[in-house]
Amino acid sequence: MAYNEHANSLTGDKTDRFNRQTAMIPNLFGWFQRRDSFENTFAYKPDDVVIVSYPKSGSTWVRFVMAHLLCGMFSRQHKEVDFLHMQLMVPEISLDAYQNGVNFQSLPSPRMMRSHALYSPRFPKVVYILRDPRDVLVSYYYHFQKFHHFDGTLLDFMQSDVRKVEWDQHVNSWIFQNPWLGNLCTIRYEDMLNDAFVEVEKIVRFAGLDRTPAEIHGAVEKSGFNKLRELEERSGLGYVDDQNKEIRFIREGKKGGWQESFGRAEKAYVKEKLGTTLIRAGYESSFLW
Repeated sequence: MAYNEHANSLTGDKTDRFNRQTAMIPNLFGWFQRRDSFENTFAYKPDDVVIVSYPKSGSTWVRFVMAHLLCGMFSRQHKEVDFLHMQLMVPEISLDAYQNGVNFQSLPSPRMMRSHALYSPRFPKVVYILRDPRDVLVSYYYHFQKFHHFDGTLLDFMQSDVRKVEWDQHVNSWIFQNPWLGNLCTIRYEDMLNDAFVEVEKIVRFAGLDRTPAEIHGAVEKSGFNKLRELEERSGLGYVDDQNKEIRFIREGKKGGWQESFGRAEKAYVKEKLGTTLIRAGYESSFLW
């Protein structure tokens, strides 16, 4: 079923290779520009809550949890919150979402939405998800393989220019250079792994939602990684075009998985490019790791 219909019912050298890879994703940066433009002109409400993160930091997981907590506020009830229903209830703030059937004006208050944008003073309330950039880069690498046909190594990906914004820019803009922290609730992905209930309870209080502990526990349980993997296999990824089905969208989601993928060169790259913010964010105490 089309997204709108469903919504209405609810090998050369590295330089050559990089050039080819960039040519294979000609619409990527245009997509970023369209999304930024939409976000900058979007009509926000005072109680809107925007879930913000650098890509591959856990926003899909948080959106699923929140969708389960919000589903009773929607006029049409569904037996299962799959990727499509999650995208309708906790949508990305983008023209693509609007064109694919998201009715932003009909979302119940407080509206919960998602963005990967750099700091914006226009977002009324922000839940910021922070994740170890080493795990982020590994996950982002597989994301580009799945959706953008990137065929280089992990180090190739790190050294390429396919990412519009780097992790340290994003984190610095929201946490360390943010002139107004009063409307910010920061959640660590690793803390979510350790005790998701505690972190979700923080989000619920911050958003002004009235939910019982039993309801929060239920939403967390329904959004476990094994359940999300099953949903992906059974129902697909909603309006997202699943281009390479051999690579899962919901992969491992674990802490410290980067250690299985990093060698000397990958470590050196992160230390040089992201090391200062990595330490500042509390993921290391020095460059000696």
